[in-house]
Amino acid sequence: MTNEHRCRTPAYRAAVARLEQARAPAAEQWPEPPPSIVITSAADRRAFQGCSEQAEGFEGQPLYRTIVDANGTVHPDAAWLDLLKPDRLRIALAAVRGDTERWGGKRARQRLEGDLTARIVAAERYGAQCARAIEVSGVEAAKDAAHIEAKKIHYLLYRIRQHAPLTVSGMLILARGMMLFEEVQKSNYCGGEQGRGLLLGRELASAVLRVAGIAA
Repeated sequence: MTNEHRCRTPAYRAAVARLEQARAPAAEQWPEPPPSIVITSAADRRAFQGCSEQAEGFEGQPLYRTIVDANGTVHPDAAWLDLLKPDRLRIALAAVRGDTERWGGKRARQRLEGDLTARIVAAERYGAQCARAIEVSGVEAAKDAAHIEAKKIHYLLYRIRQHAPLTVSGMLILARGMMLFEEVQKSNYCGGEQGRGLLLGRELASAVLRVAGIAA
């Protein structure tokens, strides 16, 4: 198992390094949403009820909008950034076109249709720009590669855990496996135990390796 540790660890760490390199251009190229698709007030939320979702970044992380209060103080994490979604706006547009008597006359309805259409175009353009930033950066491919290497390490540890260590060497192999398992948790986002049942042994594993003078 020691040889497998030596093989898997560099491959995983190289994949993580490539992922970190891909994150920078993805963040730099991530577009700012156009104001026409940003929900900024309670009135917007009422007018476009059911047409928005919380905005996400290139790795699915929630995005927040900056709020400046009356004193000019900036609160960058004051509120979630809610954006209008084109598919939901199309449903709203179809509803407007299907109920010609509800919107206060032909001219008012036409203005509303024009407004919704313009917002749909803006939302689609923003979505295309986001997809382009992900594609150009290569962050998704890098994330998948790190995930694959993490799963290999999880499987390796599963095999190690089938055998109770009988020697000091066996204890060291198990300890290294447990420490490596902890390291790969952030990349193994879709599988494994996510640390359950192993976290209590991490400090012991670390102590064993420290006393033995062996790097994880």
